[in-house]
Amino acid sequence: MRARLAVLSEIPIDWERRVNLWARMNRLRKVETSSGMVPDPHTEYFFYQTLAGSFPLELKGEEALASYRQRIVDYMLKAVKEAKLFTSWINQNAEYEQRIADFVNDVLTPGPNNAFLPDLQKFVNGISSFGLHNSMLQTILKLTCPGVPDLYQGSELWDFSLVDPDNRRPVNFAERQSMLADFRPRSESNVDGASSEASASRQLCDAKSDASALLVDLLLAPLSGRIKLYVISRLLQLREKAPELFERGTYIPLAVNGPKANHLIAFARKEESGRSLIVILPRFLAGLRESLLALRSRQDAGTLGSEHSEVLEEQSPTDSELSLSSVKPGESNTLENLRFDELADPEIWGDTQIVLPPEFSGLSNWHDLLAGKNIEIADFEYGTKASISPSTDKEFEGLLLNPAKCFELAPYMVLLGG
Repeated sequence: MRARLAVLSEIPIDWERRVNLWARMNRLRKVETSSGMVPDPHTEYFFYQTLAGSFPLELKGEEALASYRQRIVDYMLKAVKEAKLFTSWINQNAEYEQRIADFVNDVLTPGPNNAFLPDLQKFVNGISSFGLHNSMLQTILKLTCPGVPDLYQGSELWDFSLVDPDNRRPVNFAERQSMLADFRPRSESNVDGASSEASASRQLCDAKSDASALLVDLLLAPLSGRIKLYVISRLLQLREKAPELFERGTYIPLAVNGPKANHLIAFARKEESGRSLIVILPRFLAGLRESLLALRSRQDAGTLGSEHSEVLEEQSPTDSELSLSSVKPGESNTLENLRFDELADPEIWGDTQIVLPPEFSGLSNWHDLLAGKNIEIADFEYGTKASISPSTDKEFEGLLLNPAKCFELAPYMVLLGG
């Protein structure tokens, strides 16, 4: 939920306009009471923010919507009691609480006179893929940065739980165990780069390892959350097999230069033996939407191809008429269904460079942990050996990595070398 809410900070003007539109849509559903207008503007804003962050990726049938509606009613009643402005746990205002419940139920019940609910779903569809990416980004950072990672049970998949008691609902562990069992036959290569004899034999017959194909399959079907569980399992395996790297390994931030430097996170971990980890991740993707829209426009015109373009076009319809200047019911201000291969386009990143210090250039046996295959660092280079930081005029010696090449297979890269 918080990962999706973070997207709103990247689109403040769009979010403000949407909230104002929703307030106009629902103005006749508000009522005047002895406590004033219910809900008041602050509570109504909090309500819309809650919906933007928690609305399900998929709602299958009226029963699913009814369950979500009741969760929001319970959450809003808890919130207004704890705010202690119009009611509280000790001094309950039954009339006020009933009006809040009525408002929530009315707004979240579909019908011919409810334009809000489909517009909410349209807006959430426009930001959900950015929220999922934020969740993946947070998960990878949590498992690779210094410190002890804390995984809240149930969050191995996408989790849109609210505060207690909503986040204490039973976790379907059987589902997660079944998913992990499905991963194993296709990701047999060890996290340290060594492969079993059977796996090595298969890789000789196919340029793509089974793990690479599995990664692509999971990225093409993100709504299930299997991609998040897969990444967690791979990185936890690494932490188990290379504890020294995470317990005592040095944290080395990598310099990033160029026009889109603010959209990248890059760092390395290195232990005394030389074993190293390189992590390169894109961030603030909603801020790249103009570049992404231009990319989609070229794809629609047939000027740019992609290995997965046909499949992706079927799953992700293009909306080339997105506008920041106006908001109308049923329209979205943001991109829908961010496609994982779009970050591999060089025009998005321009001359942005990730500087890999010389101490890493001599390491061999680099292994892509998520794709489950060995790689050559040279495959990601620009070919030059030094970079000037525009902010400090300081020259950084080292290999220059091309973000577009780093994200050719997946929108996140985790390499183990040494």
